[in-house]
Amino acid sequence: MVRSKSGLRLIPELYAVPRDLVEQEQACPGSQPLEVAGRVPFMWAQSLYILGRLLKESLVALGEIDPMNRRLGIQTKPEVIVQVNTSDMNFNI
Repeated sequence: MVRSKSGLRLIPELYAVPRDLVEQEQACPGSQPLEVAGRVPFMWAQSLYILGRLLKESLVALGEIDPMNRRLGIQTKPEVIVQVNTSDMNFNI
């Protein structure tokens, strides 16, 4: 659902069924053509589209857009066990 203008791919804010085709759309949802409505480009969606394309084409890496690795927060991490060998330590109390 990307709109092209002068070779640029723009993401509109929303799509709507033309007024004269609303009854046909209600009778059979998804049957009528949609027209672009709202702002073009819709900046939030446009920025996500550009970022997604950069990732897909490997022009940026996940680490470059997420330097704090927050995307890894939902993954389960292995339990960390610390072992200390006290046999070589000299404790004089």
